[in-house]
Amino acid sequence: MLGIFAISIASLLKPVTVVEAQTGSNSKATPAPTVTATITTATSSTAVSTQPITMTMGQNIGQIEANEVLWFSFQPEGDPFMQLPMTLFIVPNETNAVQNVSLELFEPDDELDVGASSIVSRDGKPDTGELSWRGWVEGEKIYRVRLENKNSSALDYWLFTEDVIKADLEKPTTVATTSGMDIANPITLNMEKDHTKGRLQPGEERWYVFSIMPQEIDAGMYQSSNLTVFFTPNNNKYNLEMNIFDASAPVVWARGEELKSIGAGVLRIEDEDPNTGEIEWSGMLIKEMLHYIHLKNDNSVPIDYYLFPYDTVNVSIGDLEQ
Repeated sequence: MLGIFAISIASLLKPVTVVEAQTGSNSKATPAPTVTATITTATSSTAVSTQPITMTMGQNIGQIEANEVLWFSFQPEGDPFMQLPMTLFIVPNETNAVQNVSLELFEPDDELDVGASSIVSRDGKPDTGELSWRGWVEGEKIYRVRLENKNSSALDYWLFTEDVIKADLEKPTTVATTSGMDIANPITLNMEKDHTKGRLQPGEERWYVFSIMPQEIDAGMYQSSNLTVFFTPNNNKYNLEMNIFDASAPVVWARGEELKSIGAGVLRIEDEDPNTGEIEWSGMLIKEMLHYIHLKNDNSVPIDYYLFPYDTVNVSIGDLEQ
Protein backbone atom coordinates (compact mmCIF):
# COMPACT_ATOMS: atom_id res chain seq x y z
CA MET A 1 0.00 0.00 0.00
CA LEU A 2 2.84 2.33 0.77
CA GLY A 3 4.28 2.24 -2.72
CA ILE A 4 3.46 5.58 -4.22
CA PHE A 5 4.64 4.40 -7.60
CA ALA A 6 1.58 2.11 -7.78
CA ILE A 7 -0.67 5.16 -7.76
CA SER A 8 -2.61 5.73 -10.93
CA ILE A 9 -1.67 8.75 -13.01
CA ALA A 10 -5.05 10.38 -12.37
CA SER A 11 -4.68 10.20 -8.59
CA LEU A 12 -3.76 13.25 -6.55
CA LEU A 13 -1.74 13.19 -3.37
CA LYS A 14 -2.95 15.38 -0.56
CA PRO A 15 -0.51 17.74 1.23
CA VAL A 16 -0.34 17.60 4.90
CA THR A 17 -0.15 20.05 7.70
CA VAL A 18 2.66 20.86 10.14
CA VAL A 19 1.43 22.23 13.47
CA GLU A 20 3.35 24.29 15.98
CA ALA A 21 2.19 25.89 19.23
CA GLN A 22 3.59 26.58 22.70
CA THR A 23 3.96 23.61 25.02
CA GLY A 24 2.70 23.01 28.49
CA SER A 25 2.71 19.62 30.17
CA ASN A 26 1.34 19.66 33.70
CA SER A 27 -2.35 19.28 32.92
CA LYS A 28 -4.50 16.20 33.42
CA ALA A 29 -6.01 15.20 30.10
CA THR A 30 -9.72 14.43 29.86
CA PRO A 31 -11.14 12.51 26.89
CA ALA A 32 -12.44 14.70 24.10
CA PRO A 33 -16.17 14.40 23.27
CA THR A 34 -15.34 12.81 19.92
CA VAL A 35 -13.53 9.87 21.54
CA THR A 36 -15.89 7.04 22.48
CA ALA A 37 -15.54 4.94 25.60
CA THR A 38 -13.56 1.74 25.37
CA ILE A 39 -14.14 -1.57 27.08
CA THR A 40 -11.06 -3.39 28.30
CA THR A 41 -10.43 -6.93 29.46
CA ALA A 42 -7.30 -8.27 31.09
CA THR A 43 -5.31 -10.75 29.02
CA SER A 44 -2.20 -11.94 30.85
CA SER A 45 -0.25 -8.79 31.81
CA THR A 46 -1.80 -6.50 29.18
CA ALA A 47 -5.28 -5.02 29.06
CA VAL A 48 -6.58 -4.98 25.49
CA SER A 49 -9.51 -2.89 24.23
CA THR A 50 -12.36 -4.96 22.77
CA GLN A 51 -14.08 -1.94 21.20
CA PRO A 52 -12.00 0.44 19.07
CA ILE A 53 -12.00 4.13 19.85
CA THR A 54 -13.33 6.34 17.06
CA MET A 55 -10.34 8.50 16.15
CA THR A 56 -10.96 12.06 15.02
CA MET A 57 -8.88 13.48 12.17
CA GLY A 58 -7.16 16.19 14.18
CA GLN A 59 -6.51 15.62 17.86
CA ASN A 60 -7.55 12.90 20.28
CA ILE A 61 -7.01 13.15 24.03
CA GLY A 62 -7.28 10.51 26.72
CA GLN A 63 -5.52 8.28 29.22
CA ILE A 64 -4.00 4.85 28.76
CA GLU A 65 -3.58 2.65 31.80
CA ALA A 66 -0.49 0.68 32.76
CA ASN A 67 0.08 -2.34 30.49
CA GLU A 68 -2.91 -1.39 28.37
CA VAL A 69 -3.48 -1.60 24.62
CA LEU A 70 -5.89 0.80 22.95
CA TRP A 71 -7.21 0.39 19.41
CA PHE A 72 -8.43 3.33 17.35
CA SER A 73 -10.30 3.21 14.05
CA PHE A 74 -10.57 5.94 11.45
CA GLN A 75 -11.51 6.47 7.82
CA PRO A 76 -9.53 9.15 5.95
CA GLU A 77 -11.57 11.31 3.62
CA GLY A 78 -10.31 12.89 0.43
CA ASP A 79 -8.02 11.81 -2.37
CA PRO A 80 -7.44 8.16 -3.36
CA PHE A 81 -4.00 8.31 -1.74
CA MET A 82 -2.76 10.86 0.76
CA GLN A 83 0.13 11.37 3.11
CA LEU A 84 -0.79 10.92 6.76
CA PRO A 85 1.43 11.98 9.65
CA MET A 86 0.61 11.09 13.26
CA THR A 87 2.19 12.56 16.39
CA LEU A 88 1.75 11.23 19.91
CA PHE A 89 2.59 13.14 23.10
CA ILE A 90 2.57 11.33 26.46
CA VAL A 91 2.82 12.73 29.99
CA PRO A 92 4.58 12.14 32.34
CA ASN A 93 7.93 11.18 30.85
CA GLU A 94 10.36 11.85 33.70
CA THR A 95 11.43 8.18 33.66
CA ASN A 96 11.64 8.12 29.84
CA ALA A 97 8.32 6.29 29.66
CA VAL A 98 8.10 6.93 25.91
CA GLN A 99 10.60 4.11 25.33
CA ASN A 100 7.90 1.69 26.49
CA VAL A 101 5.12 3.14 24.33
CA SER A 102 4.37 2.03 20.77
CA LEU A 103 2.11 3.40 18.03
CA GLU A 104 1.34 1.32 14.92
CA LEU A 105 -1.01 1.58 11.94
CA PHE A 106 -2.84 -1.43 10.47
CA GLU A 107 -4.96 -2.17 7.43
CA PRO A 108 -7.85 -4.21 8.85
CA ASP A 109 -8.74 -5.96 5.59
CA ASP A 110 -5.62 -8.10 5.62
CA GLU A 111 -4.26 -7.14 9.06
CA LEU A 112 -1.22 -5.63 7.37
CA ASP A 113 1.07 -3.72 9.71
CA VAL A 114 1.68 -0.49 7.78
CA GLY A 115 4.46 0.63 10.09
CA ALA A 116 5.51 1.66 13.56
CA SER A 117 6.35 5.07 14.95
CA SER A 118 9.72 6.46 15.96
CA ILE A 119 10.74 8.34 19.10
CA VAL A 120 11.41 12.03 18.45
CA SER A 121 12.22 15.00 20.67
CA ARG A 122 11.25 18.33 19.17
CA ASP A 123 9.41 20.33 21.82
CA GLY A 124 12.35 20.69 24.23
CA LYS A 125 10.30 19.50 27.22
CA PRO A 126 11.87 16.67 29.27
CA ASP A 127 8.54 15.82 30.97
CA THR A 128 6.80 14.96 27.67
CA GLY A 129 7.46 12.01 25.39
CA GLU A 130 6.93 12.14 21.62
CA LEU A 131 6.34 9.56 18.93
CA SER A 132 6.08 10.34 15.20
CA TRP A 133 4.62 8.25 12.37
CA ARG A 134 4.46 9.17 8.68
CA GLY A 135 3.15 7.22 5.72
CA TRP A 136 0.54 6.95 2.98
CA VAL A 137 -3.11 5.90 3.36
CA GLU A 138 -5.96 5.28 0.94
CA GLY A 139 -8.99 7.55 1.10
CA GLU A 140 -12.31 6.05 2.27
CA LYS A 141 -10.57 2.94 3.64
CA ILE A 142 -10.92 2.04 7.32
CA TYR A 143 -7.66 1.79 9.27
CA ARG A 144 -6.81 0.88 12.84
CA VAL A 145 -4.16 2.36 15.11
CA ARG A 146 -2.67 0.39 17.97
CA LEU A 147 -1.39 2.30 21.03
CA GLU A 148 0.35 0.28 23.74
CA ASN A 149 1.63 1.38 27.15
CA LYS A 150 4.13 -1.13 28.56
CA ASN A 151 4.89 1.06 31.58
CA SER A 152 3.79 0.26 35.14
CA SER A 153 1.83 3.51 35.46
CA ALA A 154 -0.90 5.29 33.52
CA LEU A 155 -0.12 7.97 30.94
CA ASP A 156 -2.05 10.89 29.51
CA TYR A 157 -1.87 11.00 25.72
CA TRP A 158 -2.46 13.52 22.95
CA LEU A 159 -2.73 11.81 19.55
CA PHE A 160 -2.69 14.08 16.47
CA THR A 161 -3.23 13.14 12.82
CA GLU A 162 -0.81 15.95 11.99
CA ASP A 163 2.94 16.49 12.10
CA VAL A 164 3.03 18.40 15.39
CA ILE A 165 6.28 20.05 16.44
CA LYS A 166 4.96 21.49 19.70
CA ALA A 167 1.58 21.03 21.37
CA ASP A 168 -0.07 23.12 24.05
CA LEU A 169 -1.06 20.18 26.23
CA GLU A 170 -2.91 22.44 28.64
CA LYS A 171 -4.98 23.89 25.78
CA PRO A 172 -4.92 21.20 23.12
CA THR A 173 -7.52 22.92 20.95
CA THR A 174 -5.16 25.84 20.34
CA VAL A 175 -2.96 25.09 17.37
CA ALA A 176 -1.37 27.38 14.82
CA THR A 177 -0.51 26.05 11.39
CA THR A 178 2.56 26.96 9.41
CA SER A 179 2.78 26.50 5.66
CA GLY A 180 5.50 26.13 3.11
CA MET A 181 8.38 25.48 5.50
CA ASP A 182 9.05 21.96 4.20
CA ILE A 183 7.72 19.58 1.57
CA ALA A 184 5.43 17.89 4.11
CA ASN A 185 3.43 21.11 4.43
CA PRO A 186 3.51 22.90 1.07
CA ILE A 187 1.39 25.85 0.02
CA THR A 188 -1.14 24.95 -2.66
CA LEU A 189 -0.39 27.10 -5.69
CA ASN A 190 -3.50 28.64 -7.19
CA MET A 191 -3.00 27.96 -10.90
CA GLU A 192 -5.91 30.27 -11.78
CA LYS A 193 -4.28 33.22 -10.03
CA ASP A 194 -2.17 35.60 -12.10
CA HIS A 195 0.75 35.51 -9.68
CA THR A 196 1.67 34.60 -6.11
CA LYS A 197 3.76 37.01 -4.08
CA GLY A 198 6.08 36.14 -1.21
CA ARG A 199 9.15 37.21 0.73
CA LEU A 200 12.10 35.07 1.79
CA GLN A 201 14.49 36.06 4.53
CA PRO A 202 18.19 35.14 4.15
CA GLY A 203 18.48 31.34 4.22
CA GLU A 204 14.70 30.85 4.15
CA GLU A 205 12.91 28.47 1.79
CA ARG A 206 9.36 27.97 0.56
CA TRP A 207 7.52 24.94 -0.86
CA TYR A 208 4.54 25.03 -3.23
CA VAL A 209 2.47 22.14 -4.58
CA PHE A 210 0.55 22.21 -7.86
CA SER A 211 -0.91 20.01 -10.56
CA ILE A 212 -1.45 20.49 -14.28
CA MET A 213 -5.02 19.90 -15.43
CA PRO A 214 -5.60 18.49 -18.94
CA GLN A 215 -6.19 21.06 -21.65
CA GLU A 216 -7.15 18.51 -24.28
CA ILE A 217 -8.95 15.18 -24.07
CA ASP A 218 -6.89 12.06 -24.87
CA ALA A 219 -3.77 14.06 -25.67
CA GLY A 220 -1.40 11.84 -23.71
CA MET A 221 -0.29 11.79 -20.11
CA TYR A 222 2.23 14.63 -20.40
CA GLN A 223 1.58 18.31 -20.84
CA SER A 224 3.92 21.24 -21.40
CA SER A 225 4.24 23.54 -18.40
CA ASN A 226 5.93 26.87 -17.73
CA LEU A 227 6.78 28.73 -14.52
CA THR A 228 8.25 32.22 -14.20
CA VAL A 229 9.63 33.98 -11.14
CA PHE A 230 10.53 37.67 -10.92
CA PHE A 231 12.43 38.77 -7.82
CA THR A 232 13.96 41.87 -6.32
CA PRO A 233 16.48 43.20 -5.42
CA ASN A 234 18.84 41.99 -8.10
CA ASN A 235 21.42 44.54 -9.34
CA ASN A 236 23.21 41.61 -11.04
CA LYS A 237 24.31 40.55 -7.57
CA TYR A 238 21.59 38.37 -6.05
CA ASN A 239 19.96 35.14 -7.13
CA LEU A 240 16.98 32.99 -6.15
CA GLU A 241 17.13 29.21 -6.32
CA MET A 242 14.17 27.34 -7.85
CA ASN A 243 13.80 23.55 -8.26
CA ILE A 244 10.91 21.34 -9.37
CA PHE A 245 10.17 17.91 -7.80
CA ASP A 246 7.78 15.12 -8.75
CA ALA A 247 5.15 13.36 -6.62
CA SER A 248 7.62 10.91 -5.07
CA ALA A 249 9.49 13.70 -3.26
CA PRO A 250 7.44 13.66 0.00
CA VAL A 251 8.03 9.91 0.39
CA VAL A 252 11.76 10.31 -0.22
CA TRP A 253 11.84 13.21 2.26
CA ALA A 254 9.96 11.18 4.89
CA ARG A 255 12.60 8.42 4.61
CA GLY A 256 15.31 10.98 5.26
CA GLU A 257 16.87 10.47 1.83
CA GLU A 258 18.26 13.16 -0.45
CA LEU A 259 15.74 14.85 -2.72
CA LYS A 260 16.50 14.91 -6.44
CA SER A 261 14.79 17.53 -8.58
CA ILE A 262 13.41 16.92 -12.05
CA GLY A 263 14.53 20.36 -13.16
CA ALA A 264 15.85 23.74 -12.02
CA GLY A 265 14.87 27.27 -12.94
CA VAL A 266 17.20 29.11 -15.31
CA LEU A 267 18.21 32.76 -14.97
CA ARG A 268 17.29 34.96 -17.91
CA ILE A 269 17.21 38.65 -18.89
CA GLU A 270 14.05 39.72 -20.71
CA ASP A 271 12.73 42.95 -19.17
CA GLU A 272 16.10 44.80 -19.15
CA ASP A 273 15.42 46.03 -15.63
CA PRO A 274 18.63 45.74 -13.54
CA ASN A 275 16.60 45.92 -10.32
CA THR A 276 14.76 42.66 -10.95
CA GLY A 277 15.91 39.12 -11.56
CA GLU A 278 14.07 36.52 -13.63
CA ILE A 279 13.91 32.74 -13.48
CA GLU A 280 12.07 30.52 -15.91
CA TRP A 281 11.33 26.79 -16.00
CA SER A 282 9.67 24.83 -18.77
CA GLY A 283 9.15 21.13 -19.18
CA MET A 284 6.73 18.25 -19.59
CA LEU A 285 4.73 17.24 -16.51
CA ILE A 286 2.32 14.38 -15.88
CA LYS A 287 -1.23 15.66 -15.97
CA GLU A 288 -3.17 15.74 -12.68
CA MET A 289 -0.13 14.52 -10.73
CA LEU A 290 1.14 16.65 -7.88
CA HIS A 291 4.47 18.43 -8.39
CA TYR A 292 6.43 20.63 -6.02
CA ILE A 293 8.22 23.97 -6.37
CA HIS A 294 11.09 24.77 -4.02
CA LEU A 295 12.33 28.34 -3.66
CA LYS A 296 15.35 29.20 -1.53
CA ASN A 297 17.04 32.50 -0.71
CA ASP A 298 20.80 31.95 -0.35
CA ASN A 299 21.48 35.70 -0.26
CA SER A 300 22.36 37.95 2.67
CA VAL A 301 19.33 40.18 2.11
CA PRO A 302 15.55 39.53 2.00
CA ILE A 303 14.14 38.70 -1.43
CA ASP A 304 10.64 39.56 -2.67
CA TYR A 305 9.40 37.18 -5.36
CA TYR A 306 6.47 36.94 -7.76
CA LEU A 307 5.64 33.45 -9.01
CA PHE A 308 3.66 33.10 -12.25
CA PRO A 309 2.16 29.72 -13.29
CA TYR A 310 2.97 30.47 -16.94
CA ASP A 311 5.66 32.02 -19.13
CA THR A 312 5.65 35.81 -18.99
CA VAL A 313 8.04 38.66 -19.86
CA ASN A 314 8.34 42.42 -19.29
CA VAL A 315 6.63 42.40 -15.91
CA SER A 316 6.62 45.68 -13.98
CA ILE A 317 7.09 45.04 -10.25
CA GLY A 318 5.60 48.44 -9.58
CA ASP A 319 2.35 47.41 -11.25
CA LEU A 320 2.22 44.21 -9.20
CA GLU A 321 2.49 46.19 -5.96
CA GLN A 322 -0.64 48.22 -6.75
